[in-house]
Amino acid sequence: MNGVKQVKLITARKSKGLSREKAALQIEISSAAWVSYERGQRMPSLLVAFKIARLLGVPVDDLFICPDIYS
Repeated sequence: MNGVKQVKLITARKSKGLSREKAALQIEISSAAWVSYERGQRMPSLLVAFKIARLLGVPVDDLFICPDIYS
């Protein structure tokens, strides 16, 4: 995941007033998994990506799909 997407994920979470732990709990993943997504160390499964997007009120492609895959 590129740096811009990581920042959007962090910004969207913070704008909802959620800690990493609370956000992870709400979508039933570990807080370690959430941290790894924010750090760009791994990508969530499709199901988890949609849960994150719904929780944060952001389109999934704004958070996880890199623009260079369309070129």
